[in-house]
Amino acid sequence: MIARFESSQMMFKQSRLRLPLTVYLLVATALGWLSLHLDGRFRTETGLVHTFYRETDSASIPLFRRTSRGIDLDFLEDEPSLPRRSFRVQWKGVWHLPEARLIDIYAGGDDRVVVRVDDRVVVARGAARGMHTIAERVALDAGFHRVVVRYEQYGGDFGLNVRWARAGEVPRSFESASIFPERPDDAQLKANRRLATLRRVAGAVWLVPPLLFALWVGWPHALRAGRRVFQSWCDRSRLTWCRWRQEGDRPVPWPAEPTARQKRALQFLYVVVVVGFLGAVGQFYRPGTGFTYLIFFGEEFQERTLSTVEAVPHYVHRRGSFGYDGQFYAQLAVAPLLDDPGLQDALDSAPYRARRILFSWTAFALGLGQPGWVLQAYALQNVLCWVILAWLLQRWLPPARFRNFALWFACLFSHGMIVSVRRSLLEGPSMLLIVLGLLALEHRRTIVAAGIVGLSGLGRETNLLVAAALAGSGGWSARARARAFVAAGLVAVPLLLWFAYTYSVYGSRVLDGGGNLTMPLAGLWQYWESTLGELRMVGWASRARYSLLALVSLAVQAGYLIWRVDWDDHWWRVGISYCALMLLLSINVWEGYPGASTRVLLPMAFAFNVLLPQSRYFWLLFVFGNLTVVQSLADLGMPRLV
Repeated sequence: MIARFESSQMMFKQSRLRLPLTVYLLVATALGWLSLHLDGRFRTETGLVHTFYRETDSASIPLFRRTSRGIDLDFLEDEPSLPRRSFRVQWKGVWHLPEARLIDIYAGGDDRVVVRVDDRVVVARGAARGMHTIAERVALDAGFHRVVVRYEQYGGDFGLNVRWARAGEVPRSFESASIFPERPDDAQLKANRRLATLRRVAGAVWLVPPLLFALWVGWPHALRAGRRVFQSWCDRSRLTWCRWRQEGDRPVPWPAEPTARQKRALQFLYVVVVVGFLGAVGQFYRPGTGFTYLIFFGEEFQERTLSTVEAVPHYVHRRGSFGYDGQFYAQLAVAPLLDDPGLQDALDSAPYRARRILFSWTAFALGLGQPGWVLQAYALQNVLCWVILAWLLQRWLPPARFRNFALWFACLFSHGMIVSVRRSLLEGPSMLLIVLGLLALEHRRTIVAAGIVGLSGLGRETNLLVAAALAGSGGWSARARARAFVAAGLVAVPLLLWFAYTYSVYGSRVLDGGGNLTMPLAGLWQYWESTLGELRMVGWASRARYSLLALVSLAVQAGYLIWRVDWDDHWWRVGISYCALMLLLSINVWEGYPGASTRVLLPMAFAFNVLLPQSRYFWLLFVFGNLTVVQSLADLGMPRLV
């Protein structure tokens, strides 16, 4: 009887719901169909005329011209056949404002972007003025305004951010309903507005009733479940927090010893990664100029290039490009004794670059003094160092378990390492010398290690921080103190001797190029502030998201090294030394997307990965400590994941 009564109640409820549900579906479907039908008949085309050119000069022929509803570079991800370097894009049309007001125009781009409103340049960004997003305020009348956005990419990475906002408000993208390829008449504008309202109503009719029904039926259950979860969390949180510190570094029981087949599979995986890396580097080869694409010679410095370099075929990045630091060290490699008078004009700061001479010497030696060979050797020595590092790191991260492979991969594809390869910089070879020094130290070859560290100081002054690994490594006996004295001399003397030589060439100017250090935390705080501010203004589409990934990774690495104190571990001493350096870096080092910080602090990333324990928190620390690997893979030509 009771079952029959409950069944009748259920049928009654279902019958009560059937009519409203039918009406809802009919109305929503009718409105959706009506909106689509009227759009097709009366809607005026919106968007801007979007033109893409293969080259950056004005005489180039467009690859396509079409109407686009957004001002961004997302179309490059959808069309892999389009070039990623040396291209120009233009968006042109009219923008309608319903009323007169002050407008903030936001723009930023890598390499150059110019925004014109009514034939007047409002924002211009580029290498000379800075590529980060800024805002300019303009007063615009009600009505239509001509808008032209021109973006140019000369080489390297690409990025564009163009938005607008009412004065003082949050920036947003240009709405497709207010931009047109050609000026519409008043009737077309009104029709577009009414159709936009109809589309919103149709969407609301589909979404709002189900949401209201779900809230009406489900909120009591959700409230009870939330109360239970919160109470359970409160009961467990104190015990969890107390156990976390004790268990965080307690190793998880090792899995069973991998079989011979599993080991061979991991070894094969290591080999595949190395081969894949070499294949990715091969894409930067250019017929006639070889691998000099990696050196990043910029056309803006071309007139000042050394005559010996100018006479050798080498790749020059397109108009407006200032190139990158590798072009200066490559020219030093052609004149390694600083005896070419043209160096003063060819380098942006000759005394500063000359202090870091070591890897210009190695390129000169590998190229046998022939300018053409020297440039190729300089371009490829980062690749050679990467391969040697891949082999040496197996001492600490052997192909025995997948976790070791993950850590090995993260070291080799850390952002600082890959940027050094992509732009022929000093950090990759420096990291090789640091690893060789630590290897000698682990074999108790303190004098050899000190010699390697002292030699590395000729590549980058910050490499001398690795001397922290030498401290106290031989005990406190008289013999140990004598060895420590000799080691200290080997660390300091090479740089002092070269400093004396450069002083004889440049005089007091040898100290030029400062400003990379500041008060503790000042530069880091400023960079956090600017990164979060740009993300708040522009959103996740901003390139500041890469800065955020780098900041989070560096914070996790430093936090872990501070937490895991191990004075007896040479890698930990190196890592904590660079952690201290991180606190002193000025905004000049941090600035960028991300800036030079990931390169300067590369040894900290290596130390973090080598020391990361096989603990229950391994994967959490590993992922958040290596977020920049995503950008590294994109720099090598792989699809962007963020």
